[in-house]
Amino acid sequence: EWDNFRQTFLDVVEECGKPRAAWASRLDSLWMHASPMRQRHCELWNRRAMDAEERLQRASAIRQRAERAAMWRAEFRQRRLERKVASILSARCLRRERLALSGEDNHHRTLERHSRRASCRIRSLLSRWEAVVSME
Repeated sequence: EWDNFRQTFLDVVEECGKPRAAWASRLDSLWMHASPMRQRHCELWNRRAMDAEERLQRASAIRQRAERAAMWRAEFRQRRLERKVASILSARCLRRERLALSGEDNHHRTLERHSRRASCRIRSLLSRWEAVVSME
């Protein structure tokens, strides 16, 4: 870029009737004296670019950690919800089993009660029968 600019500038100077060699030496002198400043500006630009890149990397790392933490929290909530649902379903199943067993127990007790009543009636009828038969 500098060489193109230098050549174009010297062409314009020459068209204006000024001595090309004098202006070429003047431009070269200015270029040499400005070299340390250009170098400092390049270093400053590089430092700022690296700082910006580091900030982007840190921000990206923070965002990734936040995303991982959010995923972990979501998985934790999901597992906790699954445990609660399993606990509720388990409790319901136990209640249903108890109700079924208690219903079977009640049915069994009712059958036993009917069986005892029938046995008592049979004994009562037998004793009456024996009494009638013994009277004859």
